[in-house]
Amino acid sequence: MPERLDAWLARAGFGSRRDAKALVKSGRVAMDGRTQSDPAASVTGKIVVDGEPVEAPPDGLWAILHKPVGYACSHDPAEAPLVDELLPDVFRRLGAEFAGRLDRDTSGLLVVTTDGALIQRLTHPKRHVTKRYRAEIEGVLARDTVARFQSGILLDGDDAPTLPAGIDIRGEGPTIEAVVRLREGRYHQVRRMVAACGGRVLRLHRDGIGAFDLPEDLAPGEWRHLDDEAIARLLKDAP
Repeated sequence: MPERLDAWLARAGFGSRRDAKALVKSGRVAMDGRTQSDPAASVTGKIVVDGEPVEAPPDGLWAILHKPVGYACSHDPAEAPLVDELLPDVFRRLGAEFAGRLDRDTSGLLVVTTDGALIQRLTHPKRHVTKRYRAEIEGVLARDTVARFQSGILLDGDDAPTLPAGIDIRGEGPTIEAVVRLREGRYHQVRRMVAACGGRVLRLHRDGIGAFDLPEDLAPGEWRHLDDEAIARLLKDAP
């Protein structure tokens, strides 16, 4: 069925349906060379707004980004540089959001989508989707660090201990490498859990969500669309 003009414009990033209706009624929208004044008109041809052609909006956006260190998962210009700057304008126009944020000093796999159901399944605490991080840590970790991660740690300021988590500690010396697996996403959780065990995270990188790994050929700052197979791997352990 043909789509209403105001709905089409809203999907293309021209504000809410109310905004799109006002835009059409103002005489600034043309279809196939003729000015349109009816927001309910069916879209049957090329759309132009203020003399500029408008690309047909996608039904939705599903993508991953290899987030570099230094970028904020925020839409607030005051917090620039922003992850938004690494993505095409259509992501902002369609209101794409992040499925689990990474702090400014953390790099790695970030899911960016307009699909609210996907975000809910990846981030809701009851879903328990596993996120894998690689950390470089300085300091001497407590002997019972692995056991404490597995049993849960009551972090300062929290009302309940963390869910059982995994940490695989590799190497010895002034700095060590560790692989951490979490099934929740509290504020700065990996850094706080490591600190509770006597260490300090120097570098943190997320390279996996669910059964999906950050592609090795996706360089920092690059993004790509997700296909159905990739989304299924993301949701493999999300009931």
